[in-house]
Amino acid sequence: MKITIITPSLDPHDAISIDVLEQRKHLLGVKYQVEIFSEFCHDSIRPLLATKEHVIQCLLEPDNLLIYHHSIYWELGEKIFQLALCSIIMKFHNISPSFFFEGFDPLIFRVTQQGRKQTARLINSGKFKWFVGDSQYNVDELIHCGVNKKQCSVIPPFNLLQGFENTAPVTKIEKTLKEFDYVN
Repeated sequence: MKITIITPSLDPHDAISIDVLEQRKHLLGVKYQVEIFSEFCHDSIRPLLATKEHVIQCLLEPDNLLIYHHSIYWELGEKIFQLALCSIIMKFHNISPSFFFEGFDPLIFRVTQQGRKQTARLINSGKFKWFVGDSQYNVDELIHCGVNKKQCSVIPPFNLLQGFENTAPVTKIEKTLKEFDYVN
């Protein structure tokens, strides 16, 4: 089984990016094949990326797994998601309500508004096997959007804590993967 992690952007000092990169690092450490893809990427991270074409090929294999980090409107991500024939997990990082940005930043207002609508479309697709929130607040938001609470868990974001083998994200992601027989 190959695990593909996708997110709209990767930057070395961004919290969601750190979560993605540390998740990749951990999964590689427990001997999974892991690919990551991002449309917008800092040059220092670019060598880690798989091509869009390779990612799509991986997602067409039913035995593989897609972890979709959802944090803002991402048109290409939704197109890639729609092509996937494998199991899919949403890692939900919360999308701020657009009204916070109204009158201050038209671009952020638009992409947060579109992102919240996209959240509903993704959920209503019925394609997700599991939903993971960074916090109980995020899980509650997913439930409010119609997700069955029995399909949800909280896994705090990975961070840059070096040398802490039993931190919550590490043990919780292993537990979640074991529930789906992804870990022996």
